[in-house]
Amino acid sequence: MDYQHNLAYNTLAPILTQLHTSHSTSPLPLLQLYLSSVFDHYPNLRLILAHPGSLPSLIPRIEALVNSIPAADKPKRSFLDVWQHNIYLTTADAQDLSSLRALLEQIPVDRVLYASNYPLEERGSDLMNELRESEFLTNTEWERVAWVNAETLFNLKGAGTNEGRQLTTTLTRRA
Repeated sequence: MDYQHNLAYNTLAPILTQLHTSHSTSPLPLLQLYLSSVFDHYPNLRLILAHPGSLPSLIPRIEALVNSIPAADKPKRSFLDVWQHNIYLTTADAQDLSSLRALLEQIPVDRVLYASNYPLEERGSDLMNELRESEFLTNTEWERVAWVNAETLFNLKGAGTNEGRQLTTTLTRRA
């Protein structure tokens, strides 16, 4: 298929890199890991899906498919348990408040990490401010998405302490 249609490269490149990839995220690599019992063997394994695309919206379909597999042929842990405890998603693919809210409804809030698509596009901070103002999340949940989840996951200094949160809050207010 010819995507070019005589478009300049600076117009064509974002179309191919942003639009194509954001809608072609496949659940197959994650399912392959799950069905290979990787999460049974390594229950503390954590995966970060940096650009989950539409994958979160497929979770009910994936769960139904996995539930149709005979118990003897599938891992001990349910896919939903793995999804809720071993997988982290970023906000990089969220383009508006609606898509961000949909993402937050598909996975526990403590499994969502703030991210942006800088330098290709920078809507991340505006979107996070919009999320805070919408009151869809409590202030504590919003802080988890904005920085606390990353502090905790990566075991950064100050993670989970009042001193660390106060420092981060102070820096955020100055920015």
